[in-house]
Amino acid sequence: MVRGWPFTGRTAEVADALAGLTRTDMRGVFIGGPAGIGKTCLLKAALARLAADQTRIVRVYATAATSASSFGAVRPLTGQRPLTGLDPAEIIELLLARLRDGDLGSATVLAIDDVHLLDRFSASFAYRAVVEGAAILAATYRTGEELPDLVGKLRHDDAVAVIRLGALAPTATAAVLTEVLGGPVQSRSASDLHRLAQGNPLLLREIVDSADGRAGFELRFGLWCWSPTAAVLEAGPARQIEARLAGLPARVREVAALVALSEPLELPILLQIVGSDTVELATRDRVIRTVALNNRTDVYLEHPLYGEVIRLRLDGDGVQTNRLYGTLANAVEDLRFGVSSDALRTATWRLRSGTPPDPDLMVAGARAAYGRYEVPLAIELAKAAIAGGAGFDAVEVLAASHAVSEDPIRALEVLAEARPGLTNNDERIRAAQTEAVVRFTRLYQSSADDALRQEGLSVPRSESRVALPMAAAMLFWTGRVKRAVADTSLLAESDALSPAARSIATAMALAMKAYMGAGEDCLEHVASLPTPTDADWQELPYAQAAGAFGRWVPTLVTATVVRKLPDAPSANALYFPLHDGIVTLSRAMAHRMAGRVQDARRTCVEMRLNGDTGSIYASACMAEQAQSTALLGLAEEAAEALADADRRHQPTMNAMYPWIELARSQVAASRDGAQAAFPIIDTLLARLRSDGFTGLEIHALLASARFGLAEDGDIERLAELREKIPGSFPVAVHEHALGLSTSDTTHLLRAASIYQALGLDLHAAEATSQALAISRMRRSAGTGDLANRVASMLEHCDTVRTPALTFTIPRLTPFQTDVATLAAAGQKTPVIAGSLGYTNRHIENTLYDIYRALGVSRRSDLAGVLHLFDLVASLESYP
Repeated sequence: MVRGWPFTGRTAEVADALAGLTRTDMRGVFIGGPAGIGKTCLLKAALARLAADQTRIVRVYATAATSASSFGAVRPLTGQRPLTGLDPAEIIELLLARLRDGDLGSATVLAIDDVHLLDRFSASFAYRAVVEGAAILAATYRTGEELPDLVGKLRHDDAVAVIRLGALAPTATAAVLTEVLGGPVQSRSASDLHRLAQGNPLLLREIVDSADGRAGFELRFGLWCWSPTAAVLEAGPARQIEARLAGLPARVREVAALVALSEPLELPILLQIVGSDTVELATRDRVIRTVALNNRTDVYLEHPLYGEVIRLRLDGDGVQTNRLYGTLANAVEDLRFGVSSDALRTATWRLRSGTPPDPDLMVAGARAAYGRYEVPLAIELAKAAIAGGAGFDAVEVLAASHAVSEDPIRALEVLAEARPGLTNNDERIRAAQTEAVVRFTRLYQSSADDALRQEGLSVPRSESRVALPMAAAMLFWTGRVKRAVADTSLLAESDALSPAARSIATAMALAMKAYMGAGEDCLEHVASLPTPTDADWQELPYAQAAGAFGRWVPTLVTATVVRKLPDAPSANALYFPLHDGIVTLSRAMAHRMAGRVQDARRTCVEMRLNGDTGSIYASACMAEQAQSTALLGLAEEAAEALADADRRHQPTMNAMYPWIELARSQVAASRDGAQAAFPIIDTLLARLRSDGFTGLEIHALLASARFGLAEDGDIERLAELREKIPGSFPVAVHEHALGLSTSDTTHLLRAASIYQALGLDLHAAEATSQALAISRMRRSAGTGDLANRVASMLEHCDTVRTPALTFTIPRLTPFQTDVATLAAAGQKTPVIAGSLGYTNRHIENTLYDIYRALGVSRRSDLAGVLHLFDLVASLESYP
């Protein structure tokens, strides 16, 4: 699995190093950085780019051993000549003569690794070589180390370019891992490895190579996933860390263990436990570091790998771990760092310590864990709270946690056991909300809304919490749209409801109205969606999820999502599926429509790797994966993903059916040709019109246009929708279909222009390609310009397979290819005839045959068409 380690992510630095070696006003380059950061690799990469026939490279390797003797590092340059009896000045002259022995006209580069380790005589030689023009100097040095005086003078005199090499960027770390492992890496895994290695390539290699083949790595959905295992302890740096910790005083090791279990740890807590002297000692020993921010000082371990090593070792020592957690919890309580300020961490420490827990603390911690979607921890804390005598508050968080886990039946059992003891309206409503969520999102019971609605109507509106808007949202998800629209519209205006309830109703109403064709109007209200500031721990995730749905559905329907691309959740962020599901799905769709189909596929796969696709988004996520993989020509994966979508689809996911069927049409068209998509789109259009989803009808009609299937009735309908639905997207789709129907390139290019303005580069490429096909068929003037435009668009999109972007490349004979190439380059007929040994007439007749084959009518169009076909032929998706 693990291949050779590449040098990547340093393009700008290589260019800077090369400039230092080639600029006439510079005499070389110094590359500085910490150990393992890639200084030598950068030096090699820059040297490799120098013209081999014009450059002679002389390598010098300085080490701690060579620094102890005069001329130690450069002695190999003297060859076999004995140096006995020569004074230092004579030896330097000998060395300079060696440098000048190169071929005339070639430059000599003196390349020195670890120049800071040069002895003073070797440094004198290097200095003179540079100032006397005998060589250009290319050197690496370790930051923090003192350079020899004369070498340092070169840097201070600005005689050399200086590059200070920093850590790899996270994207560069991911690129390195992708190349090493032979395939893409899950974002979270790449982020974890980047964090542990701190962007240091050597440390990254040590950690990955320690994984012994496949230990710690798992290939899932085509992405390599990594989790820290005991194999990390076998890494060279990890062993060094263990050896270093073992040599430290016991009180410093105690500090390291405390911080490893709690990082970041507030400085006052650590001072309370070990005292200022020990904290100062641990800081001086570079075991910990402090970071001051916003009137708070936190303590971190000096390096993330310290924490991994310590935590993995503590996993096998329950007694020690319990003692440390108890110490932390006691310190927090002694300092009155309260339940309100850090409930989750304090409750977790107390729970892990094995000491009797405070029920109120456990409930607060469980709620906080649930809000962060740390579901297993929330369940643990809630159970501890119930065992300690907590009431319905603990029961509720336990059931809610089971609701978003894989044990919905247990959630219902917990609620059923508690129901006889419910004492007031608030507890009954909260129980009903939790039960409805379990039945709807986990057991897929489409009737769950009815019981929730009845419970919400049985109490005054002011006491109904979010029951009524949640019930209305469930109506929408199950396809009962008209009633859902009516209910949410009324609820959004109800002053009797809480702000959290109104925010859910408002967000869902926006999404529904967008489906029904009012997307552009909804966009104006998206920015002002209310923030549910009064929502409690249980309601907040659902209010946030509704807000995300209401925010992104209008952008998807109006095809403006590419220009409003939602931020990707942090690779290390905790994942709450009901919220992150729609955000991630929106990103995937935006990537696809923009032509970044590989990113679309990856986004869907990453979503699935989170272990849950948000239940109601599960089938849509898998369908989107199917669509992107179909576009990439991965027919087998597309079919499997679509089958997964059908298996996961439930009545409670019906609101996503338009996106699923659009994906189905793409899979069919990519696999079996455009006509295979016709019955799918035809059925989808009928259903959308029946449901009143005119906003999404545009997308289905776009599919018809893309596949060349739009009929007269479709074009008439598009003309009607263009007038009825605001925005540029309906205009573009109508122009697209009309252009194909009338074989009018003007309409097609107008559509392409609008698509590009929306960021829909894939659809712009398709419309332009369809215009090119018409132009080639007619052999119209300007075909070459159109071909160049298509080529430019394809270069900005991933290689995809769609009917509009599938090209039949004419087969020219070798002779025709030679003639076409010369003519495209601007050569006149007599020149071509003379160079190939044929008559002018023969060349003209050949050009006529070439024009007919390529679909052009004049020489000026040849270059563009040939360029496009050369590009297409180079893409792996085309045979």
